[in-house]
Amino acid sequence: MRKQLLDIVSLLELELDFSEEDVIFAKRSELFSFLQELKEILKDLIESFSLGNAIKKGIYVVIIGKPNVGKSTFFNQAVQEERSIISHIEGTTRDYVEGEIILNGILFHFLDTAGIRKTRDPIEIMGVEKTMKKIEEAQVILYIFDSSDQEKQKILSDIQSIQKKYPLKNIFVIANKSDLSDFYDFENFKSNIPYFFEISSKNYHEVKRVLNVLSSLFLDKLKEKKIVVTQNRHYEALKLSLRELLLAHNAFNKGFSVDLISIYIKETLRYLGEISGEITSEDILKNIFSKFCIGK
Repeated sequence: MRKQLLDIVSLLELELDFSEEDVIFAKRSELFSFLQELKEILKDLIESFSLGNAIKKGIYVVIIGKPNVGKSTFFNQAVQEERSIISHIEGTTRDYVEGEIILNGILFHFLDTAGIRKTRDPIEIMGVEKTMKKIEEAQVILYIFDSSDQEKQKILSDIQSIQKKYPLKNIFVIANKSDLSDFYDFENFKSNIPYFFEISSKNYHEVKRVLNVLSSLFLDKLKEKKIVVTQNRHYEALKLSLRELLLAHNAFNKGFSVDLISIYIKETLRYLGEISGEITSEDILKNIFSKFCIGK
């Protein structure tokens, strides 16, 4: 990518040097195709930062749902520790509780949160507010409901609202307490929710099934990416590179002068140089003389 940009800048510089002779060194169709290709590469690298940053710091999984649906039981099974107090009394969990586990080499932070419901209890209200904040910060939302709850359509509507509000987050839905409830056909749920499970969170092997799918999801995402950006400095440099490249692309489309396009591509190179090493005017000249036999 860096080498190709250097070649393009070199060709554009040659055109500027021979502008009076009206010589075209950089084929416009090839230049357009390359700018398009590079734009997609930079976008992909920028998008990889959220995944890379999450892998570096750990994946945050926030467990949400109404009070007394088994969130704390699931949490304790997941982290294999009695961290959250379990009780049949609604509103037992007032603040979030955090636990960490490593799944297939990836660190996951699980957060057991206060049950979401309308309440006048000021302490419980604060807990619900913290839950909403943690949802914003998490990469994964794990929504748990009681499979014996009769308001299935209301539950599905709530889940769809969460999907709409957080379209970029991975949402896992668990119909819990399957050991206590009568059979129910969750076909409506399964057709609308990619990650849907019917389990009893008292059974570790059933909880483990959810954890296996969760870890596989992020392993697959890592495999899809040839390069994952983890450094904030690189992320910022890539964003600035893309900005300059889009300006070059726009200038090309509008038929602006070669010198303006060349300036934008040089700026793209300059920001990429913060990652791979600076490219100077001397490098451009060396490239011209070594590849295009000018002045020999």
